Amino acid sequence: MSKIDPAHVETLRQSIDVLVRVFKITEGHVGDDDALKLNPSDTQAILFVAGRPGCIAADLGQFLGVVPTTTSAIVDRLVRRRLLVRGRTEENRRIVQLSLSEEGARVAEALVAQQTKHCALMLAALDKGDRKGFVRAMAKIAASLT
Repeated sequence: MSKIDPAHVETLRQSIDVLVRVFKITEGHVGDDDALKLNPSDTQAILFVAGRPGCIAADLGQFLGVVPTTTSAIVDRLVRRRLLVRGRTEENRRIVQLSLSEEGARVAEALVAQQTKHCALMLAALDKGDRKGFVRAMAKIAASLT
């Protein structure tokens, strides 16, 4: 691995700080409904379940990097808010599967739309020729961290 320029690291850190701060203003607010504010864990849980209907809580906890009791608290909170639904399979009634409620699916769709808007804003700041390389670099970084 080649030596990483500390100035590049600092510029990247500051840039990420700006992105997080600017996008956090709208993160967790779905539409105009102030009653529906989500914390980052809830947001990520909804998006995870949206992409994996029928997953189990252990899968969600592993994805979020949290212990089972925290996973349980997140699931309980989202079930109370009627965004997640617990279900059981006929094959094994002990296994609890998670899926989105109708409202949860609407929220997930709104979250993806919001994220898509944020990504478009970032790409709009670049010249057309720079966008492909930026997207490729971001995908490479994300792949190396997962």
